[in-house]
Amino acid sequence: MEKKSYFHLVGTGPKPGKDEAYNAWYDEHVTLLFEFEGLKKVTRVHLDEPYGPNGDKSPQYMTIYEFEKREDFVDFCNSPTMDMANRHYDSEGKPVSEIYWAGGYESLTIIER
Repeated sequence: MEKKSYFHLVGTGPKPGKDEAYNAWYDEHVTLLFEFEGLKKVTRVHLDEPYGPNGDKSPQYMTIYEFEKREDFVDFCNSPTMDMANRHYDSEGKPVSEIYWAGGYESLTIIER
């Protein structure tokens, strides 16, 4: 049976002129979130090269939070860890970042080497 995972993806970027403060805040933010045991992996990526006719609309940064199953994500959203992270965002993240979109995604196909 193929292993299924659940992902929470967040497209973000710094407010103008706030790149350094944004990255410092976000690195701290994901470290706080990773304290939740059901969160298996966090990957932050930076847009290197936009592609296609709408590539210029791509967020500058994306964070991928990986869970074993959707229920772990639901527990994560209702956890004290998330409450702490939301306070951290409200106090330190809002002044330096923009959230463009976020969503939960169920894996359909995973092919690995």
